[in-house]
Amino acid sequence: MDLDEVTMMIRAVCSANKGPTSIQEVKREFYELNGTNIPYRDLGFDSLIEFLRSEPDKFKVVNDSKTGELALMPIVDEEISTLRMLVSGQKSTKKKKKKPSKPLFRPGQPKYKQFQTHRSPMMLNRVSQMSSRPNLIMNQRRQIESFVSKTVRFNIDEPIQTKAPEQKSKKISPEIIENLIITNAAYFLKEHEVCITHVVDCEKVYIRLVSPNFSEKYETMFKEMNDYYFNSRQIKLIDLELNDVCVALNQMKYHRVQIKKVLNEYEAECFHLDEGKTEIYLISDLYEINEKFLEVKFQAVLAKLHEFENLTQNMYLKESISQEINNKKLIAKKTSSNPLIISLFNAQNECLNEILIKNNSLFLKHKLDPNSEFTTTLTYIDLEAKLIYLEKPLNPLFSKFSHQFNKFYQDQNNEKILKVLNEAAMRQIQDDDFVKNNLLAAKYDLDSNWYRVRYIRENPNSKQVLVLFVDFGNKDLVKLNELMIIPEQLNLYKNLPRQCFPCTLVTDKNDLSYYKTLWYDNIRCDFKVIHINPTGMPTVEFIGISRENIDEPPNHTESTIKTSETINFTEKWVQDLKKIDSGINETKLIQSLNSMNIRVDDEKVDVTLKDLPEVDLPVSAFVHIRYANNPFDFVVNLDHYVKTYEKLRQEMKNFYMDKFENYKVENFVKDCIYVYRFDESNYTRVKFENKFGNYGKVYDIDAGYYDAVKLNKLLAITKKFIELKPLAINVRLASINYDLKNQWSNEAREFFLQKADKSKIFKSSVRKFNIESNVYEIELSESSIGSVNQLMINAVALATLVANEKYVLSANKLIKSVIANTPGIVYDKIIIEVDEFPLKNEWKEDLLKKGWDSICTVKRIHIYNDSRLASSYQSVFTKLILFNITQYDGIVFIDSDAFAIGDITSLFYFHNLLDYENYFLAVGPNFRSNVYTKFEFNSGVFALRPNKTEFNRLQKLCLSDLSHLRLDVADQNFLNHYYANKWINIGYKFNFLSYSILYSNFTNEFILKNTRIIHFAGGKPWSCNPKFQFLCKLWNDIDV
Repeated sequence: MDLDEVTMMIRAVCSANKGPTSIQEVKREFYELNGTNIPYRDLGFDSLIEFLRSEPDKFKVVNDSKTGELALMPIVDEEISTLRMLVSGQKSTKKKKKKPSKPLFRPGQPKYKQFQTHRSPMMLNRVSQMSSRPNLIMNQRRQIESFVSKTVRFNIDEPIQTKAPEQKSKKISPEIIENLIITNAAYFLKEHEVCITHVVDCEKVYIRLVSPNFSEKYETMFKEMNDYYFNSRQIKLIDLELNDVCVALNQMKYHRVQIKKVLNEYEAECFHLDEGKTEIYLISDLYEINEKFLEVKFQAVLAKLHEFENLTQNMYLKESISQEINNKKLIAKKTSSNPLIISLFNAQNECLNEILIKNNSLFLKHKLDPNSEFTTTLTYIDLEAKLIYLEKPLNPLFSKFSHQFNKFYQDQNNEKILKVLNEAAMRQIQDDDFVKNNLLAAKYDLDSNWYRVRYIRENPNSKQVLVLFVDFGNKDLVKLNELMIIPEQLNLYKNLPRQCFPCTLVTDKNDLSYYKTLWYDNIRCDFKVIHINPTGMPTVEFIGISRENIDEPPNHTESTIKTSETINFTEKWVQDLKKIDSGINETKLIQSLNSMNIRVDDEKVDVTLKDLPEVDLPVSAFVHIRYANNPFDFVVNLDHYVKTYEKLRQEMKNFYMDKFENYKVENFVKDCIYVYRFDESNYTRVKFENKFGNYGKVYDIDAGYYDAVKLNKLLAITKKFIELKPLAINVRLASINYDLKNQWSNEAREFFLQKADKSKIFKSSVRKFNIESNVYEIELSESSIGSVNQLMINAVALATLVANEKYVLSANKLIKSVIANTPGIVYDKIIIEVDEFPLKNEWKEDLLKKGWDSICTVKRIHIYNDSRLASSYQSVFTKLILFNITQYDGIVFIDSDAFAIGDITSLFYFHNLLDYENYFLAVGPNFRSNVYTKFEFNSGVFALRPNKTEFNRLQKLCLSDLSHLRLDVADQNFLNHYYANKWINIGYKFNFLSYSILYSNFTNEFILKNTRIIHFAGGKPWSCNPKFQFLCKLWNDIDV
């Protein structure tokens, strides 16, 4: 949307109210009209208020005198007057023109949403004809059960497809949120049973207090909240603001969360207030929170683990700690209140803090105390930053790992593996998702050792990259072919703390060349700590060269490692060392590389589609449309697999490009998976179906369609290309009345294909899984077009009322004649069945075969005194239900004893002229006193615009005292009274009453030339009045 479109839509929303409109209401109404929030950020504004105030000639931001909240007043001009007339039915400020004697409507075709028709069966394309899958629609026969299941039941007390009741968004004040967060350590006793709900890092955890005062209330509240949101209507969040508290649906459970960041129009990052996790939720799964679920405090309590601040932060250690304590009930003893610091104890009263630190002592930070002295070597001098880097005190285990690390990369037997590791490193540093903090392996030059490095950037002028040697502190250029990833077997070494730390040097020497000599010669020196700044960086003073023997490196044998007192080694570390000492098994390393998406296995494999895991479609997900045949047969891919799939195709291209001749297939096996080579740059995975000549029929397991391909372009697949699941998911649109004989129009199919844009991301919501057809029935929506399901539902409908067998035949003739006389438009065709006068199954079957789309069963609408109605009029008030079918823009009603003899296309336009102020109904005149009078209408044919409010009003009037009305023609008397002078006269040509022949000299030629619909009001064609012979013949000639 551009600026002008957004401005006009907001003015249209405000135009419905004469007074100010609250900002919250503007947001909500805009969202309901467009399916998206107001895109003020896309227009260059930081806030909605800033955007509204930037258009002083269009809006005025004011304070509502009643609520005190910010509200919006549109500037009144000629445009706003028009908007009020069109949007809310208010009178224009222009001088009111005299009512025309003839109805006004625009010529041309209405923009109806193309869907189905019963005249243009869809031609199957070649791909569909080749499909061996049972066609979901063509192969189904219409059975009586189908018609029963197709019957739609409407409740007169509730509209069809109505939105959730509008309520003002309830914002929870920051004061209430703050009071619900447990920050006061007084809640925490000296000793308390807790459950660890989330491990944040190597020091901080979230805990939940386990006690009758907390856990029981929380469990009760949690159960009530889930029951409430599962079983009641939920108000979805329309306007998201940071720190809002709401309810989120995740894995079929509802949780209390706080919005931390809106990532995009689909997702938001939220903090789980009862567990402490930060996760990404779909915005469509966020709901307003009911205040009764804010009576229990948020359960997540942030705490620090005692002495864990001495551990180095890394993912390896965090996972190790999580495995030991996460989701476990433990005893926590408080060692400090502000901040809350705890020690954890298990059931055996063992301190887990001590055990974990002992087991992970390898990750202990080297701590320096002021005025302390220590001996070490210089690893690097940074002249620009005036820093020196010192080696941490000797760590025998690190030295052992470093030795094995270097040994692995220098082993000539690993040449094949090293080549793969180098190629993987090249791909990683060029990947947008590559995290630059990831450690790689590199060496200075041809003869140097291998060390851990961090990638900085590529040097554009040479085949080199700039890296940081993390254990020395210096930056240097290394060759591209000498940069490799670190395999899984060396992950422990990869996660060890860095072996150097920066310091500020205090010295009386002006020339640092002296220290360079010490650095180059690896001389051990004595230093004294002078000061430690707030960031933890020490300032040290050089004392002198150490007297330690620096010529002989320490002897780190297995026995010295086991008995070393400098570090507490666990059996686990020793076993890891033994594995490295025994050499790295190439087979295991290849398996490890495979798990890291680094492939070296080129072996051909025979695998069928049944051997591969299926991709399930989550209840709510974002998808791409890969292939579309029609609204009831198309294929989607999950959005988060799309990038992975593109990488797979690129890998297949790189792999097969030079060696496809080696992978050609001689004997093809049905249902086996192969790789199809479109051309030199396009490869895809397919399932082989059958062979005919030099061609084969295949099914693309990722795009979901069948094709005929040349057999010499099918290649054997290798193991590395079958680990990604087949991505094609068969779906169809839910909640659409489609014809079981597959007879929808070509226009409907083209309309759907136009909306199913493969370049867009759609939101998918599963409504049902059809087990028989193995297909998901989904609701599909996209921000710019809204619900695709709603787009495929026709904008208008034709309806009639059938109460007995005689009217079944007449209704069949009606639909045949209407279809023949409504060229160029499509609409739903609905039979209204009254529950007190049920139709037999065979009648329903007949009606649907002849062209009606659905049979809608509704409750009979009663009036205050039903006994006043003749028996033939007992059900006629039920036609008022049409006002409540709000899924349609307009509905045309034609009595089932009428039929069309001419083009009635324009009849489907009239609802656009109804504004519910000047006009409520578009209807033809009644015949009285030998003329068609303009003061009274006949209710046998009319057009209306569904409106919930009007339906409620009419229903109340029906139940009021109607003694002041004549009811000899039932609903017609009723509507003429309450819609007096409020109806548009569509002329007798759309409702020519048969009995008018008895009183006026209407010739047969006049009727054929000047009328479009003939209505047997009075005598019926199945018992034809001799005076109606011409009309009856026209009716009998309709072949059903």
